[in-house]
Amino acid sequence: MTPNSTPPNATTPQETPSDLDHEVRRDIMVEMRDGVRLATDVHLPEGEGPFPTLVNRTPYNKATDTPVGTIGAAIERGYAVVQQDVRGRFNSGGWFEPFFEGEDGYDTVEWAAEQDWSTGDVGMYGVSYRGMAVIRALEQDPPSLVAAAPLVTPANFYRDLQYMGGADNFGTSLAWSLFNSGSQIDRIADNEAKAKELRGEIQRLIENWPDSARFLPTIDFPALDEGVAQYWQDWHNHPTYDVFWQELDILDSISSVSTPVIHLGGWYDIFLQGYTALYSAIEECGQEAVSENQHMVIGPWTHSIGNPVVGERDFGEQAQYNAGEQLVFPWFDHWLHGSKDALDSVPKVQYFQMGEDEWRSDDEWPPAEVESTTYYLTSGGNANSMDGDGVITTTPLAEDVPVDEFTYDPLDPVPTRGGPILMGPLQESGVVDQRPVEKREDVLVYTSAELERPLEIAGNVEATFFVESSAPDTDFVARLVDVGPDGYAANITEGALRLRYRNSFETPEFMNPGCVYEVSIELRPVAHTFKSGHRLRVDVTSSNFPKLDRNPNAAIPVARATEDEMQTAEQTIYHDSDRPSRITLPVRQ
Repeated sequence: MTPNSTPPNATTPQETPSDLDHEVRRDIMVEMRDGVRLATDVHLPEGEGPFPTLVNRTPYNKATDTPVGTIGAAIERGYAVVQQDVRGRFNSGGWFEPFFEGEDGYDTVEWAAEQDWSTGDVGMYGVSYRGMAVIRALEQDPPSLVAAAPLVTPANFYRDLQYMGGADNFGTSLAWSLFNSGSQIDRIADNEAKAKELRGEIQRLIENWPDSARFLPTIDFPALDEGVAQYWQDWHNHPTYDVFWQELDILDSISSVSTPVIHLGGWYDIFLQGYTALYSAIEECGQEAVSENQHMVIGPWTHSIGNPVVGERDFGEQAQYNAGEQLVFPWFDHWLHGSKDALDSVPKVQYFQMGEDEWRSDDEWPPAEVESTTYYLTSGGNANSMDGDGVITTTPLAEDVPVDEFTYDPLDPVPTRGGPILMGPLQESGVVDQRPVEKREDVLVYTSAELERPLEIAGNVEATFFVESSAPDTDFVARLVDVGPDGYAANITEGALRLRYRNSFETPEFMNPGCVYEVSIELRPVAHTFKSGHRLRVDVTSSNFPKLDRNPNAAIPVARATEDEMQTAEQTIYHDSDRPSRITLPVRQ
């Protein structure tokens, strides 16, 4: 993968411009309301038309970017397809400001609707960033937008994309910025020598990963502070959920959205919490026409939708999925072609129950038949590592139980192993054996007895810890693990919390060292069955690098922390009857 390449996204058949044998009108410069013109290609089926129209807005080069389902398949179904470089990327004018795509999306939809080759009925679709462009257009509620498919994409850009429980989703945003720097370098470099210098620096950073990711302070990351990715500074200058991020949260304005949507993603996709939260918000607050018509599909996948190989785990043929043929085109056939039976085979909610490795259908998410069940964490005071004495039990805890302690050193963080990340070839995502990190003394490991019968969970997971730290701020990371009879420790879901945000993501509050705090960590939704003979496990630590940035354990801006400002923290977990540290699982009854 080169610095200006497209990051991995939803699996879809690939095509190149030479494959296309239909009419293509290239590089139409479409003027936005502020006068900036965006480069746009229009792909047309045979015949006089007019045609219902699909719009894909991309930062990854419209000339080579393959939308979900492919352009060719859309053309064969009688759709005109609009491919557009977003503002500031490739052939489009203006300056690239990630995520601020709402007004341009509105203007593009209405432009497409007015063309003589269009019926005036427009659908927007896209995966990952392209889906973000759809989300932002939905907020503007363009009148010609009949249906939308924002796939594998966030809804609250602060929580779902950049910050996980207030901790910076460092690895994904850094990898994305590095791999997509090429187009920006071409725009800012004064001469070819400077452009070559910047490209060389970016390439060295990629080749030297993960050591290069240790650079401090984060906000001054090499090359990105030279205008290559000015948004890097924007994101890190706004570590709280302030106006910058609030303007990017569709959940606050969901009642104004009148366009029906579908959702698609995976249990190991980095943006999972975005589309599950958007689905729930529409169910609770959305207009009737939107809430009654939405559908959601969640498979076992990472960001590569439809690929059954998820890290070290192959979920088999049943996990293969063609998003275009099975969901996206039936969706648009229903709304834009008037095929009323096109969605008959698409359930309201369809999700993959891992462990049993089968698809389930439901009328709601989470399923109504699950019940929150508490599992307590306890030990004899030595839960450090998988060789310690940490235990998971359903029995209420005793009054006098020893605490568990560990030292968190940000200069020696717990390394990331799989999980919901998007770092391309730099870091494997998905299911990865956790035993190498569970051998560390700075990881507390709590394990249940072997299950006598299967334990099926589906829904939201939450960890509640009673913690003490020697530092005014620190992080806690929780991971739910399925331990097989052979000892393989499969990561199932995870969450984190930066403790300065334990009460609010808007207003940080530092801790008083030595005081005990009750904190709740939201783990990601999941559907998984722990088989009989398997064991539940919960790992607790204070780092997950480079997925998350490293907390310096100090009352300072984390993104500006230097190596000299990094300090160790002594961490304590309490688990007695008065301070019952626990994990709450959505157990199917």
